[in-house]
Amino acid sequence: MTDISRVDVDALKARLPDHHVEWHATLASTNDRALESARNCESAPRLIVAQHQSSGRGRGENSWWSAAGSLTFSLVVDAESMNLPITAWPLASLATGLAVCQTMEAAAAGAPLSIKWPNDVFLGERKLAGILMETTPSPRRLIAGVGINVNNRFAKAPADLRQRSTSMHDFFDRPFDIAELLIKSAQMITRQIRQAANDTSPIIEGWRERCLLSDRQVEIELHGQVITGKCLGIDDDGALVVVDDNQRHTIVAGQIKSWT
Repeated sequence: MTDISRVDVDALKARLPDHHVEWHATLASTNDRALESARNCESAPRLIVAQHQSSGRGRGENSWWSAAGSLTFSLVVDAESMNLPITAWPLASLATGLAVCQTMEAAAAGAPLSIKWPNDVFLGERKLAGILMETTPSPRRLIAGVGINVNNRFAKAPADLRQRSTSMHDFFDRPFDIAELLIKSAQMITRQIRQAANDTSPIIEGWRERCLLSDRQVEIELHGQVITGKCLGIDDDGALVVVDDNQRHTIVAGQIKSWT
């Protein structure tokens, strides 16, 4: 299947028997629906899929451009049933980016995939997927909002996006089975978040192998301050490590402005 509109919901439910699956022709935002679901204590894990998002959200004030052939969904998991403490939630964000990257690697062996901290997935030097993590304190739910450029084409995208984004179809010049990628992504994200509640070393190791920024000069904006230096990857807690004039900075939040 090349378009999410053709996804067979019954088939999704059969392949994801532990997930409650919702498919929507149009939603403003799958994460908005996921937050509503979490606050209403609806059953989880819950997979919310949209053929089209009219107001998809990214990190901060960013929006997510959605076009026919793209894959947009949100996965709601119950942190308590997974024994995932609040202290592990930041690592669950990195685990989600790793899961999406691994899913795309399995779909296209040898593809030059990497992860830009904290969880954007890149194909070559262009953005392939974005992830927005959100939480609710009661009940304790973790929401992974995912947008992956699968079979959408960027020829008619806004000019700025054409310069910095790509899709699987554009890069490899062939369509991909979007339903299969949806199923594999949901399975892998759930598996990696569970991993974050136990032994985190496989997540850290897998992430370091795919870190886009390692050994690059980066510019990070943090609370109005700009930090520029060499990125050393992530530490054992998932924080970004940057060295500037022999001073070591441990970044747990911030906006990557540039890298070379």
